[in-house]
Amino acid sequence: MKWSRVKSVILPFLAGVIGLCIGWVDSRPAWDDTGITVGVILIVSAFLGAVARGRPWLVAIAVAAPLSVLEVVLTGNIAVVVSFIPAFVGAYFGAFCGRLF
Repeated sequence: MKWSRVKSVILPFLAGVIGLCIGWVDSRPAWDDTGITVGVILIVSAFLGAVARGRPWLVAIAVAAPLSVLEVVLTGNIAVVVSFIPAFVGAYFGAFCGRLF
């Protein structure tokens, strides 16, 4: 299997799993630190965007969508859709840095 095919299948799956994990932690009643959640979304999206340089939009959606769906279902908080912003910023920044190096 070629590396590009592995990247196009494995990375979105991995990003989705990480997004679910972030959503699970963020939905815990004792967790109330939005800054850390946003920072983790940004860092994870940047790292995966650097690895999957060709499709940063897919990485951003794969990280933020499961997080948003999980949060809306568990807590009813629709403001979590704002998490797409740091996901896209991180993914495109990572893709840019990945292309530079």
